[in-house]
Amino acid sequence: MRNRPTLILLVFLLFVAVCPALSSGAPDAAFDHFRSTLYARIAEQKLDIEKNPEDPQAHFQLGLSYMALGRHHEEIAAYEEAIRLKPDFADAHYNLGAAWDLLGEGKKAVRHTQQALFWYNAHRNHRGSRTALRELRRLKMKYRLAGPEARDLKEE
Repeated sequence: MRNRPTLILLVFLLFVAVCPALSSGAPDAAFDHFRSTLYARIAEQKLDIEKNPEDPQAHFQLGLSYMALGRHHEEIAAYEEAIRLKPDFADAHYNLGAAWDLLGEGKKAVRHTQQALFWYNAHRNHRGSRTALRELRRLKMKYRLAGPEARDLKEE
């Protein structure tokens, strides 16, 4: 235990060296670094899409980057393109539902989350199915959906 202060100091110095944005003292520096990294990533992803526009995974990854920035309309466009290219892309349907939910579009959120559940089941992705089912229940409660919009929310 005699070396514990030394270990704590080494961990702190390593942290400061690895994350220079946090060591600058500016409270917004870390967020600015995060945001600039995401903008660079988006630029790279757009170049990848230009090289291979038929890659649904590239569009999905672009949607994830837009999600991290809170740019939900661009996120939605990216997920929709991924789904156009691969209609059974369950993760894209799920994230599209989440994006519509963030924008307050309950029916669209439910529709895409139901699509995600369908494709997770079709692909025998049990973890995805359980996650989508929980999300459908949450959406039903949030938007107080009943009738046709709420179908498929019961466990079978």
